[in-house]
Amino acid sequence: MLHCLDKKYILFLFLSISFFLVIGQDYQFSQFNKAPLLINPANAGMGKGYNRFNLIYQAQHPASGFIFQDYHFSADGPIFSHKMKANKGFIGLGFHAYQEKSSTSFTKLDIGITVSTYVDLDANNQLSFGFQTDYIQHTINTDNIQWASQYNGNTGGYDATMNSGELFLNNSLINFNTATGLLFKNKTKSQNLSGIDVASFQIGYAAFNLFRPRKISILPNDRCFVRHVIHGRSLFAINELKYGIAPQFLIQKQGPHFDATIGTDIKYYIKGDTKYTGFIRECNLGVGLFYRYNDAIITKFSIQINDMNISLAYDLSVGDLSKYNGTVGGFSIGIQLNDTYGVLFNQGNMHVVKRSRKMRNL
Repeated sequence: MLHCLDKKYILFLFLSISFFLVIGQDYQFSQFNKAPLLINPANAGMGKGYNRFNLIYQAQHPASGFIFQDYHFSADGPIFSHKMKANKGFIGLGFHAYQEKSSTSFTKLDIGITVSTYVDLDANNQLSFGFQTDYIQHTINTDNIQWASQYNGNTGGYDATMNSGELFLNNSLINFNTATGLLFKNKTKSQNLSGIDVASFQIGYAAFNLFRPRKISILPNDRCFVRHVIHGRSLFAINELKYGIAPQFLIQKQGPHFDATIGTDIKYYIKGDTKYTGFIRECNLGVGLFYRYNDAIITKFSIQINDMNISLAYDLSVGDLSKYNGTVGGFSIGIQLNDTYGVLFNQGNMHVVKRSRKMRNL
């Protein structure tokens, strides 16, 4: 009877099922805005200013003993922007590397290149289109997996000597994947010298796994479903640009799997960028609250100092898993570095570039 089973074993069964759902799905970040290229290829080059760098570390279900860990790095920015300025557009280029590991058996490596094109529709509206190609490697060590068929009713626990009866058709798999996306942005700039936008809005759509690559499975010719993504974000500055409210959402549909996250960040601006000179850089403190459908409540804290933003997020489990591991869903840390004025590659206003370098040498 189920009520007689050990609670830890029930947790293990639940996580085992979740494990194979994870193999069938793509990425799930609590801080999804710090993984822009995994959300939409059209995000390449669409960050604040010129170049953008992102780092994320995420650990899910640490209290269960079956930890899923995610590592992510991305870099993106515009190229040939000075040559295309007269045509009101540019080409964006991005690179990302992602690794996912389970504490027992599964590893996924994803390395990708993204190219986008961007055009100004008018003074306040922009549109971009992006294309991405990835090298993806999955590996699985079946020796470390505990199956339901290896539960020994006599001992009340897992028995490694029992035959699982499972046979994987491939334990290692390499794929090349493709994705494409569209992004629309609107912003209203302040009328004073502040670089903080009075209001901004963006919405995008992307499709990943366009050619449905194979996946590790016990089933023959088992392939990934196309992942459809709709995402949006707004920012409203209020009270004379002292506070900012940033509602945002992410909806993903991949075959039978559905994932939706909605919430908002609230920012307090200690100071804002100067619009033209770059003499003063933005500093703010932020808190956020998000809900991921049938899974977790996400709390978030962030601090931005000049061009660097550091954020911490903690997931409180509210779905089925919370019955077995309490509310400990996981945590993540994200770092974003913006080369706002094109200092790194001499892309921006040379007066600002030279002043920034002089200030760094003081």
